[in-house]
Amino acid sequence: MARNVLAKNSPELKRPESVKHLLQIAVDEAAERIAFKYRTKDGIREVSFAEFQKETFYLGTALNSLGMARGHIGCSGENSYNWILVYLTALQSEGVFCPIDKELPDSDFVNVIHGGDDDI
Repeated sequence: MARNVLAKNSPELKRPESVKHLLQIAVDEAAERIAFKYRTKDGIREVSFAEFQKETFYLGTALNSLGMARGHIGCSGENSYNWILVYLTALQSEGVFCPIDKELPDSDFVNVIHGGDDDI
């Protein structure tokens, strides 16, 4: 019985069809809420869901203008806002994302890039 009461009082959840759709749901439901908060050299930066979506659009537009929107995108680095931005931008594109371990020796790093046919 408790299950039915909870189900009746719960908002209906939207089922995302893609990463792009998932981000759009977050913007629709919580556009101005803080999605990311991180340190910069100037202090703390807070990024709302709406701002994050705009930044993925800007980066996606730049990749598209370079002819890379359908390419293979390799990315390596520290866990950071910029890494997440590249990752989610790539997932919203028609390209392929290839995360590369930042701890790999240079020779292995090059092999992963060549083996993954990375364009950028």
